[in-house]
Amino acid sequence: AGITHILVAAQELPQPKLEVGGKVRCKVKLSTSEELPQSLAADERLSYLSLRLADSPSAKLPLEAALAFIDAARDAGGRVLCHCAAGGSRSAAVVLSWLMREQRLAYDEALSRVREVRSVEPNLGFEQQLRAWEQQLARERLPAAAQAWAEQATAALRGAAAACAAAPVQSEAAAKAVLGEVWRAWEASCGG
Repeated sequence: AGITHILVAAQELPQPKLEVGGKVRCKVKLSTSEELPQSLAADERLSYLSLRLADSPSAKLPLEAALAFIDAARDAGGRVLCHCAAGGSRSAAVVLSWLMREQRLAYDEALSRVREVRSVEPNLGFEQQLRAWEQQLARERLPAAAQAWAEQATAALRGAAAACAAAPVQSEAAAKAVLGEVWRAWEASCGG
């Protein structure tokens, strides 16, 4: 399947030319990314989102809107083309944020993966926002990891308690040995 959704991560776009057989057939004049959907609206199979994002370190990445658009496209079985004027900073930042969330990658890992296929360099402001996004994602994932750990620890302690109940303790030394087993089971559940 081809592209079904276009995410425009640019405020201003260059003047593209449609070429057929090496000859310019038409020129599409675009002064802002808002005009893109109207100028190419002949194909109603395409859905568009224009972020009107400046390539400036002070520009705020609209991650919520961008990721919701990408998610909706993918949920519908679609494919997304994310672009800006040059494809190196704004659209790269959007793609990096999606990779970081969906593939649970740190910023540097996501950047490395993207650079395997394309030369990108998000501006410093976008990099700082993506590093903050990385920290936010880690905080959001922590409760799930803590819950999994608690379930493992509880299962290990229940197992140790069942072992204690099956073999009544006859002496202080035996009690210490059982407590040692419980402690080791708990430590093992903690990964230690």
